[in-house]
Amino acid sequence: MISKETLLNKKYRGEVMRVLALFYPTPITVKQVRLALLEYGITNGADTSKHLQYLLDKNYIMVDKEFSEDFKEEHVLRLSPTGIDLIEGTIEDDAIYL
Repeated sequence: MISKETLLNKKYRGEVMRVLALFYPTPITVKQVRLALLEYGITNGADTSKHLQYLLDKNYIMVDKEFSEDFKEEHVLRLSPTGIDLIEGTIEDDAIYL
């Protein structure tokens, strides 16, 4: 059985992808992603950085500014070609609810 926290994490990652897809091909900052999610009433007590790191590790997003350990508000994000494939349903990832 999947825990509530796991379900919320999957949903949150999916919502991040949807926000980036809305702006594609224009890159947006981490701050803009967070504000868009709040505007849509999507909040998560967990740190957004861990979800962004997962998406980056899976090559679904690209970061246009170098970073060391954590995503900062000014980091610029955009969908990668693999991220577009995920959004369009060409590929699937059970860890992301779209």
